[in-house]
Amino acid sequence: MPTGLLPEPFVSWRIICLEGNAAICPQRLPLARAPGQGAVCDLYLALLGSHTSLAVVIVPLILTTLYRAWRGRFERHKKIARWTRPLWFYVSVTGVVVYWMLYHVYAQVAAR
Repeated sequence: MPTGLLPEPFVSWRIICLEGNAAICPQRLPLARAPGQGAVCDLYLALLGSHTSLAVVIVPLILTTLYRAWRGRFERHKKIARWTRPLWFYVSVTGVVVYWMLYHVYAQVAAR
């Protein structure tokens, strides 16, 4: 993969994951050994990317939804809450899945 297409941290994560490691920390120390290559790493990185992106987006949505309910603007609250609740649920579930994949699945393989 040419390094000019993505910022350095993303290139490093991809290269490390394809080599069978999952290194997600500023020092780039390997935290755990990945159970395999290819599809498992692609799934992990897809979940991590979508979780991180939506975690950034969900904060203002939650605050706006709560603000509109608090101020009694329930029609506007309902419109944004239709998006906030499923996105918040997705971010919550993918956070647990990413944690489980990194610290439980990968850690068991590294211990072998």
